[in-house]
Amino acid sequence: MEPEIASFTFSRKNLAGKLATTLRWLGCFQAFQIARITVLFIAYPIGGGEFHAMFAYTDAGHGEVAVVVALWLVLSAFGASLVLQTFDCGVPWWGLAVLSAASAAIYWTSVEHWSPMSPEFRELANQLAWCIPPACFLSSGIARLFVGRKHGDA
Repeated sequence: MEPEIASFTFSRKNLAGKLATTLRWLGCFQAFQIARITVLFIAYPIGGGEFHAMFAYTDAGHGEVAVVVALWLVLSAFGASLVLQTFDCGVPWWGLAVLSAASAAIYWTSVEHWSPMSPEFRELANQLAWCIPPACFLSSGIARLFVGRKHGDA
């Protein structure tokens, strides 16, 4: 007989399923992190090259480079989401959208907290911080449309 606590039944089968689901979600989050690292390394081949491109030789920061880095983040989210959905990772498309937005937002906080930076660049970084997660969410939805049409269920 399995113990019941406040109408919840605990069993090894339930715990194994919940653990598998949790590990699946964490693995997908890690896939977004790896995709971001790979894409930014290809775009800026020096370790931390995107920070060098944004902040080198100036106290103000290069705003146009920050916009390009933000676009690379969205592109990496789209690519990882497309791959994960194509191979049916077990996480729904909206879950992948949330994970991609979280991954990009966590990375962008390191850009926002870089010092020194001009007030204009800080304002641009803060504006991009509000734009990047919805863009990643939408890119995951667009990836779902591509995969759904491929599998014939969209």
